[in-house]
Amino acid sequence: MKIISDEFYKLIYAPNVLQGFNDFLENQLEQFDVYGNQFTYKNKPSTLQRFPSALWNISPNYMKPILSGKVFDQIDKNDIITGYEYQDTAVKKLYLSTDIMYLKHNDLDNPVIGVSPLKFLKHPLSNIDGAYKFRNVIINEKGALGILSSGSNKDAMGAIPLRKEERERIENAHRKAMV
Repeated sequence: MKIISDEFYKLIYAPNVLQGFNDFLENQLEQFDVYGNQFTYKNKPSTLQRFPSALWNISPNYMKPILSGKVFDQIDKNDIITGYEYQDTAVKKLYLSTDIMYLKHNDLDNPVIGVSPLKFLKHPLSNIDGAYKFRNVIINEKGALGILSSGSNKDAMGAIPLRKEERERIENAHRKAMV
């Protein structure tokens, strides 16, 4: 007795002509985690088919749900999302709501459209980026930051900083040594 049909096994083994199952799932999870939304097109040319011929992940960058505007008055998802619009630079295509499987990260402010979890990492990521840029300037252009001073010139407070010309000469020599 066969539990899984050959059609289903073929679809799971290779969801589309360009991806195996692992690649397909990895791509699906990446889109979901980066964009907060994930759209999978079920290519099912005939209603007589039990399973789709192929499954394609469509980038949320190009896919937008078409909303009815009656979110709270409906009891069926297809009455809230009436279809999907795909648009990149060269192609524009409309899909039926039944042709797309839609996953989303919940958004507190929008019950229909998901939100990227990366949105909340904006400040930590920009802080990391700033720290790397600062370190890059130190390493590639300035050397260690601090007061360059001469050990022989001192006053009551300690060493006296170098004059601007002397400091620039030392920094230029450091830059040339790094190249």
